Amino acid sequence: MLWPPCPYRKDGRCGAEEDRPVTLEDCQACPIPEALAHPQACLYLVPFRMEGKALFACRFTFTWAQEPAVADWRRLCPCPYWFPRAPEEAWIRDLRSLQDRYRRVLKGEEPRYPPLVPPKTDSRRRRWPWSKG
Repeated sequence: MLWPPCPYRKDGRCGAEEDRPVTLEDCQACPIPEALAHPQACLYLVPFRMEGKALFACRFTFTWAQEPAVADWRRLCPCPYWFPRAPEEAWIRDLRSLQDRYRRVLKGEEPRYPPLVPPKTDSRRRRWPWSKG
């Protein structure tokens, strides 16, 4: 049996699942290559594997969607916020860090919403051009 083409598999390890070893059966059952080969695969689509299960998230809707990651990529593609996917996964900027962040969020290790940063306040008194000192 032949291994299906997948941009994440290298030397029998799955890059979509933190470089864990993958079997032929797992790779054949994985929907990630099918999703990436679809003509409506979007730049915002973030495929990743967690605990042996393929999940898909949208970097555009991740923080406010009811379901941040779904098992069926067809629920995310096509959408009105569609951008064509790069021909190679390596060209997509910050994809690996997003996959890692989404795993941490789904495991509960990181908050889903970015923390609100209070506005920077200058402790010094504002100086007007016409004021002295």
